[in-house]
Amino acid sequence: MSTPTNSPRSRPTWQILYHALGAFSVVSVLTAVGLNTAILNNYRDSVDQAQTWADRSAGYGGLGRIATLGNGPGNDVFENKDIPGERAKLEAITKDWDAAYTAARADVQANVPAAEQGPLLEHLATAHTSFHAMVDSSRGIFTAFERGDVEGAGSLMAQMDRQLGDTSEALASLNGQVQGLQSTMFAAQLGGADRMQLGAYALVGLVALMVAGVIAYGQKLAALFAAAQAEIDKRRHEVSLLLENVDQGLVTVDATGKMSTERSAAFTSLFGPTVPSGLFRDQLEAVSPGAEVWFDMTYESLAEGCMPDEVLITQLPQGFARDGRHVALSYRVLRADGALTGLLVIATDVTAAIARAEAEESQRQTMALFDRISKDRLSVVEFIAEADRIVRSLQAATEDLATEKRLLHTLKGNAGFYGLSAVVDTAHSLETGIADEGRAPSAEDRARLGAAWESVRTTARHLLGDRSSGIEIADQELEAILQAVIDRRPHAEIAARINALKLEPVSRRFERIAEQARALCGRLGKGDVQVVVDHADLRGAPERTAAFWGSLVHVVRNAIDHAYEDEAARISAGKPAQMTLRLSARTAQDGVVIEIADDGAGINWDKLRQKAEARNVRLLHEAELHELLFMEGLSSRDEVTELSGRGVGMGAVRAEVEELGGAVEVQSKVGQGTVFTFTIPHDSWSDTPAAMSA
Repeated sequence: MSTPTNSPRSRPTWQILYHALGAFSVVSVLTAVGLNTAILNNYRDSVDQAQTWADRSAGYGGLGRIATLGNGPGNDVFENKDIPGERAKLEAITKDWDAAYTAARADVQANVPAAEQGPLLEHLATAHTSFHAMVDSSRGIFTAFERGDVEGAGSLMAQMDRQLGDTSEALASLNGQVQGLQSTMFAAQLGGADRMQLGAYALVGLVALMVAGVIAYGQKLAALFAAAQAEIDKRRHEVSLLLENVDQGLVTVDATGKMSTERSAAFTSLFGPTVPSGLFRDQLEAVSPGAEVWFDMTYESLAEGCMPDEVLITQLPQGFARDGRHVALSYRVLRADGALTGLLVIATDVTAAIARAEAEESQRQTMALFDRISKDRLSVVEFIAEADRIVRSLQAATEDLATEKRLLHTLKGNAGFYGLSAVVDTAHSLETGIADEGRAPSAEDRARLGAAWESVRTTARHLLGDRSSGIEIADQELEAILQAVIDRRPHAEIAARINALKLEPVSRRFERIAEQARALCGRLGKGDVQVVVDHADLRGAPERTAAFWGSLVHVVRNAIDHAYEDEAARISAGKPAQMTLRLSARTAQDGVVIEIADDGAGINWDKLRQKAEARNVRLLHEAELHELLFMEGLSSRDEVTELSGRGVGMGAVRAEVEELGGAVEVQSKVGQGTVFTFTIPHDSWSDTPAAMSA
């Protein structure tokens, strides 16, 4: 009897194969489903993590925007002077920053693997420290404005802008770290997904049905990965927008001096098109010829590490002017394990800040002139005329160097008294060129002086108007004339008294000298000076003696700068704490005598002798010592300051006295004081005997 064909023992091979294939198909399907499920889960994890990191990067971008806002109050206060408002705004922004920073730090500590937290927290902390340093600089600006220290506020503003750059750099480094971590994570997840997908494709090759499923899942996965890539591209675009819209020019330079291709749009705006070589030194040369030499030398020193980075950075080019814009440069050295890897260059357009500073200085000078005109109109008229004569002479370049140096020294001294810092700085620069380099001022130097003076002259002309002269008369002088009329004095005598009113009172000159002395004491931090005046009711012809009176500023400056001892030294020498300056005038047989005396330290004759001998000047007689005071370029000071030390001022004084046909005598004792006596002939002082005291 035969065995039935449907018996398990007698099943056909195809049936077994069918069942085996069926079982294999089921296993394959289950395996494929499992693989695709794993791939999908892997993708979901990657998308979730990508979204988490993208959100985290956006949060850091928010910190950057808050930092930019935090830079605003310290700059805006220069425009609106609203210190309370800008301070409140700064504190609100600081509060927002602290909240955002705390949240970002907590997120890193809670959600980022411990092995990856360190760099992120470090960059966050650096940004936090730089931001608060910037806030402290802003607060310092407010404080400086409250004290009226505009110059200090300007210095703090530059510091504040650098600290914003430090904050932005730290945040940029933070985002760079985030992108690096995100890329590493994405690559690892993509690799795992690829391996699993290969297994799925192997199964698909065995089972046609599985192929369709794998294809369907593959298309779905491709769409999801494309969406993830689009999200990444979006985030990168946002970073690009940030670089395009940041106000500062940012670029990194590698160890060879080559600039990176990634840079802010402001960099191109400030520097112009990229040079073909791509080297920063050539880019710098294109906007500031000659600056590349300093850059090369300093960058080489940075690579060698022979000096601290902080010192070398100050030797790099600090800025340039291009197309009417002023650009300030700051730098951040990049190192790895002590070796130079590059340099972050930060370029800031400071045109507006410089324009504000120039406008403020112009306004300050205008106010100083206005104040002086309101107090002593005639002195301003005379100063403008005398300074105009000096500037015209210097522009004509017809004098020898010694005379030009005296003229510059006198112009600088008198302009300083009137608060005209632009003229003072320019004159000091030209004087330095003559004294230190022995060269005559160039045509550009003379034009620069002329431009600085023309600005002052134009302002003075507007303030003075058409009236440029007048007569001053004291009550007692008017009473004396009236009494002469009542007493029926001779007409000639009365006419002489009235004619004398056209002359300038010596008292007015002494008042100006006293004011100069007090102003110099305040400027040098030497307290005050007691000025004793005896003018003897003298008057003189201002058109004859103006240059002489103007030159006396050098005598006053020497007395305050050289002879004014500190309070302790004066008290220990038995003197009053304050120095006394005596100004006196009298008539004598051979002329009018003007004396300026002080009870200061006296002239250091030994020091003058030593300096003279160092210049191979041998003194045969003790009387020749006095001549050293007037020797060109000889001073008892060891250092040159804006006020003194050139050895020019006293020569200028004697030149003016001798121009009037007069003479100067000096008496001085170390520790007791100095007396300068100027004798001016009567006919050089005035053409009327009414110049004498009544």
